[in-house]
Formats: sequence, C-alpha cells, structure tokens
Amino acid sequence: MVLNMRMKKMRKCFVALMLIVTGLMLTGFTPYESYTYSTATGGEEYVYSPAPYTPYDCLDAQSIGTTLSRPVDFAFDDNGCLYIVDSGLNKLIILNQEGHVQREISSFDNEGQEDFFYGPNGFFLTDDHTLYICDTENSRIVVLDENGELIRIYSCPSSPLLGDEYNFRPSKIVVDEAGTMYVINTNEYSGLMKLSEEGEFISFIGSNKSVVNPLLKIWKSILTETQKAKMISFVPVEYENISMDNEGFIYAVCASSSENTPVKRLNLSGTDILVRSGYVEIAGDVISPENDASILVDICSADNGDYFVLDSNKCRIFTYNQEGYLLYAFGRAGNQLGTFKNPSAIECYQDKLYVLDSVSATITIFDKTEYAKEIEMASNCYYAGDYEQSEELWNSVLKSNAFYELAYTYLGKINLKNGDNVKAMKYFELGNYRGDKITFMTGYNKAASENRKEMMAKYLGLIVVTVIVLCVLGALVKKWRAKNAGKEVE
Repeated sequence: MVLNMRMKKMRKCFVALMLIVTGLMLTGFTPYESYTYSTATGGEEYVYSPAPYTPYDCLDAQSIGTTLSRPVDFAFDDNGCLYIVDSGLNKLIILNQEGHVQREISSFDNEGQEDFFYGPNGFFLTDDHTLYICDTENSRIVVLDENGELIRIYSCPSSPLLGDEYNFRPSKIVVDEAGTMYVINTNEYSGLMKLSEEGEFISFIGSNKSVVNPLLKIWKSILTETQKAKMISFVPVEYENISMDNEGFIYAVCASSSENTPVKRLNLSGTDILVRSGYVEIAGDVISPENDASILVDICSADNGDYFVLDSNKCRIFTYNQEGYLLYAFGRAGNQLGTFKNPSAIECYQDKLYVLDSVSATITIFDKTEYAKEIEMASNCYYAGDYEQSEELWNSVLKSNAFYELAYTYLGKINLKNGDNVKAMKYFELGNYRGDKITFMTGYNKAASENRKEMMAKYLGLIVVTVIVLCVLGALVKKWRAKNAGKEVE
C-alpha cells in the first residue's frame, strides 16, 4: 500500500517535471529576465515581460575555423557574409553565409611593400563592399576594395583648427553616400570628425555638452584662480560608438553616465533629431544608482526604425522604437548561452540579433520570439496607417502580456485617430500616458480635450436654447411680479 502511494507520487512528480520541460521548450528558455518600465506610481519601476529574443547559437573560434583574440567590431554585407575585426590579432575575418571563414586579411600591398594593421578598432562596409578600417595604433584609416587591395590611406588631416601636434587615433567610422567620413577619434571631446572624400578636415559635429553640478558651479565662482586650477575641469563626453541607419542618419552613443543624452540620432550637420516621446529617458537602465549605471558601447538600427542599444556594464540590450518608447530590455552577465562577459558590439540582420563579446571572443545569435514579432507587426501597421490591423495585433500582444503599457498607449492613439475619444481616454489611462500637459496635443490630455470639444459641439445648441428659454422665463416672471406688486399697492 505504502509502495503504491510512493509510486503514484513519483509518477506525479515525473509528469510535473515533463510539463515544465515541455513548457520551457515551447516558450523558449532564456537565462535572463526581460522587462520594461512603468511610471504609474510616479517613479520608474520594473515590469517583467515575456522574452523578446531567445539565444539561438554562438559563434566562436572553433565553430568558425580560425583563432580569435579580441574581436571588437563586426558587420554584415548584403549577401549575409559577416566581417569581424580582431584588434588582438590585427586582422579582418570574413565569414560566409554558413558562418565559416571565407577569407582573412591581416596585411595588404602598399606601393610594393607588405603593410600590416596595428590595433584596428572599427570599420565601415559600404554597399559596394569597400572597407574603411580604423587602423587606430597606426594613426590612419585604411581603405580596401572587396578583394583586399589598397585603395587609399588617410593619415592625420592637416588643418589650423587641429594644430601641428594633433593626435589622430581613429576608432570608429561611418561613411555617407558622398564619401564623407564621420570619425570617432580617441580622446576627442569636440564631437565627431567630419572628413571629406579627399581626407580633408571639414569640422567637428554633434559635440556633447559638459555636465556640471550646479553647486560646484556656484562654489567655483567664489574661488581664487589658484583654487580653480586645482579643481576638476568639466569637459564634454566623447562618443563611444556610431552607426548609420538606412536613411543615412548617424546613431551615436556615449559610455559615460554623466551625459544627459547618451543616445543621439544626428543628421549630417550634427543636429540631434532623436525623438524622445517615451515614458523614460533613452539611457539604458534608468533605475540603477550612478555608480552602477549603464555603460552604452554600441547601437544599431532595424529597417522599421527600431534601434538596439548595448549596455556593457549591465550586459543588457535595450530596444526602442522610432518614437523613443522602450519596447523591452533583456540580458545579463554570465557564462551560459545568451549571457555575456563584456559585450562590445551589436548588429541586427533579418530577424536575428547578434552580440559580440570581446572577452569571451564569441558572437551570440538571438532569435526573435513570436511576442517580439507581434509587437513589431503591430507597430509597423500603425505607422503604415493600417489602424484596424494594428489594433487587432496590439490586443493580441496584451493576451501575452496584460501589463504591457505601450500596447494600451497605441490602442489609445488608434482610437483617438478613429474619433472615439472616450475609449482613447480609457486606453491612455491604462497605458499611463498622460501626454503633453501644456498644449494638450498628445495622450490622455489630447483625448480629454477632444472629448470636451465634442460634448460642447453636441450639446451647445441645447444649452443655448435652454439659456434663452430660462432668460425669457426669468424676464416674464420678473414682469409678472412687477405687475402683481403694482396691483397690491392699489
């Protein structure tokens, strides 16, 4: 009898275990938690959500068939081939579509002499497969064609604005269709270097503003010149990484937590045009204390306008849409597939996300889940003007995550566009999206303002007639009372 009871318990435990394992297989196990933020209580709070991406595979030296030391940057060409720059081994590795080594470039012919890279840190790949390589420790930019043949070398540009002793150590680069280069120079705080196709210095663009503590600023105003000289000087923050989106704008990130806007989208004149309409700042983790804040090291963008920001300190990926809303955040430090030691670069290609770890010398591949695909489709339909389909998809997203405030917000926007202000107010309230408090042009405030106008338009005629009738009745009553008062006097 006792044995039978034990056997039954064991069978139940086994069935429960199998159900858990099956559930993990079906939903996609992830070694990290995914989340967004809520400001419903007045401050930022974590709101956990389903996983937007699951770890799919990992590329390392063994799987690709070569040695890796300190890979620092990578990119895909239009054929799906992957280019990797290894700063430790001073070479460029090109993988085919299957993820195996197709070719390695560690040297090139320079006017009859074999020339080598020294500490390359970044590169840019054009549509015709021309390579602009930041050969950092050699203080130059090397341009190679798709066969690895030298096209040109750009050394330190000559300009009175730079001076004779300027230290040219390019680390990251993007190139526009006209051949103009935008370069991050190591320890340069004036912004991005803008160089012409001929390599001439044009200007610095997109300079970050220095962040000064107001109390220190007041204190500094009353100090002597000697005391001021001993104080720490506040200089603008340098850029950490840049990338170019499909519209030709430059995404740039700063690693320092002291920068007010560490993520920017610059036009070619250096003006920041990034839209920031979300609930929280576009700065990675907005809850952690300053001494444990996010360190943003790379950024990439998808064709639909979403962009991914890589945090090397938290080992997380923050994804925002074109309006600046945080779609989701995920990732953590660790040794499992899907976790990182020191993530340094990120790329998106088709429906997959690729993260390069310079310490473990690996590239982790993440596959987009159905949850993230549904969010993407709902967003795409909204911006394409297909509000009916978008509404259906956002409602489906809420079935997977009933606490996803962004879905309620977009449902509010859809109903506002459709003229259902009462329903829009309801969804905006659920989505915790008050909108502009001054102009009443967005969110709940916009819907409430439109609702008041609608009510006024609907009942204005009745109100006017009622007021006129009441005025006439009041006048008649007053006249009647006056007449009766005269009779009483007689």
